[in-house]
Amino acid sequence: MTKFLGVLLGVLILGICGLCAKQWVRETELHTSLKAVEALLDDEVAKHRATAEKAAAWEKEIKQLTLRIDEQGLKIAAQEQEANATKLQLAEVTARAEQLQKKLAVNATGMEESKEAMATQNAAVTAQNEAIKKQNETIEKQNQMLKDLAVERDGVVTKLNTRMTEYNDLMTKYNELAKKAGQ
Repeated sequence: MTKFLGVLLGVLILGICGLCAKQWVRETELHTSLKAVEALLDDEVAKHRATAEKAAAWEKEIKQLTLRIDEQGLKIAAQEQEANATKLQLAEVTARAEQLQKKLAVNATGMEESKEAMATQNAAVTAQNEAIKKQNETIEKQNQMLKDLAVERDGVVTKLNTRMTEYNDLMTKYNELAKKAGQ
């Protein structure tokens, strides 16, 4: 019976040794798999951080462009006020021209007065034409500036939308990896 117990004890010891060896191999494989998943997770986290930094930079750029557009809007408002002032001057010049025409009609007999009135009227019309030309040039410049800013803003917004789509895809992959790593 003692011999039987000795043999049984030896078999049990060998069985426990085999079980330990099997568990050791399994733990080594799990550790290797865990290292690979951690490396993938680290890569995804780095990509996530880089994308978040880019998104923050683009948001800052969009804010700067918005400020520039606001500044241009203020400039345009000031130029519109200048245009309104020019219109008032035009109305004054027109009224003055009408007065001079009336004076010219009344004093038709006085040729010298007629010539002076005509010269004054012509000078007023020439001055008003110059003011209108300036106003038109200013408006054309403003329109071009607004078009350029709108094109630039549209480009940045398109880039931001593309990056946000990439960011969302990255987050989906990150969440899937996180779920796999958690299981």
